[in-house]
Amino acid sequence: MGLRERPRKLNAAQQRSILVIGGTGITGRKVERYLGQYLQQPARIDVSSRHASKLANHRILNPEDRAASVATISDYDLAIICAGPFEKLGASIHELCVEAGTNCLDVNDSIDAARVIAELHESAMAKNVRVITGCGLNPGISTAMLCRWREYNIVDVVERLRSEAGEAGATAMHSLLLTLANGHRYLAHGAELHSSQPDIEAGAAGYESPDIDGARRIWPGVQGFQYRVQFAGLPENSVRTLSSRKIYKRPLVQVGLSKLLAKLARTRASKTTVPSASVFEIVARDSGGGTYRQLLRGAGSYELTAFAAAQCAVWMLRNERELQGGVHSIDRVEGLDDYLLTQLQQCALATIEETRK
Repeated sequence: MGLRERPRKLNAAQQRSILVIGGTGITGRKVERYLGQYLQQPARIDVSSRHASKLANHRILNPEDRAASVATISDYDLAIICAGPFEKLGASIHELCVEAGTNCLDVNDSIDAARVIAELHESAMAKNVRVITGCGLNPGISTAMLCRWREYNIVDVVERLRSEAGEAGATAMHSLLLTLANGHRYLAHGAELHSSQPDIEAGAAGYESPDIDGARRIWPGVQGFQYRVQFAGLPENSVRTLSSRKIYKRPLVQVGLSKLLAKLARTRASKTTVPSASVFEIVARDSGGGTYRQLLRGAGSYELTAFAAAQCAVWMLRNERELQGGVHSIDRVEGLDDYLLTQLQQCALATIEETRK
């Protein structure tokens, strides 16, 4: 099949084709399940990974074989990128999607990757390919929550996530180790700063989120932003050790330790009947001293990430004609933020409480 200059235009009744890249991992499998549950139109949903699989709907996709990867991706109307860690992948898979002429979205949570993906805007526009980046829990659901306060003059934002113990994949653990080893960025007095030392407050460690850029897009005059995460099953002293010891900055050590941490998480999860859960909070302050708070209580972080990606895919397929080619984020796509938060609550994945003082 030849490569397309632009995504196919299909009638609503025609079958759509979706490829979940990294679809054999924890997040990818959940995305496939949610697509099957909420995609209310005919669709062929396939999954891909680098290696062979016994799954009937599996495609091998090795990004290092560019020509073969582009040919594979060009068979689909939409690609959902769940591979990672994005700190390593950057925009490499997005580039393949743009070259293939296939719309795509991702669950990227890396600041650097988000910025490199944004640089594809012109080439995506030229190919009429729609790219939406940051369609997970943070960024994604968190970004949509920030958009609720778009009309206010917010100057300071603090995001906090606490996720109870549950299953975990090696990719997510690798991403965690990369962030802890390399430090995190935050905003203070309007300047982007970097902390290379462990910054733990009330059990929650300073962490990275592309919402640092999302907040600046929504409120150009925002002065402060920080993101903090309380890691389930990872004691504070372990976080400090992983953040400060040079040995944990070595790539081979990170890969091996990622697999070990994922295995330990799966073992813990298998020994409990309590569902994984997440508590996500955003506290903001405006220029007049007013305070704003949103508190989300919901399913585990993997569930929320996968649900968000699947719902963004549903929205994208329904609104393809209204969305111009180029690279977008949830705060820049009209209506997507409200849709995502509405679906999240209507489908009973989470509740969101909001207060203002």
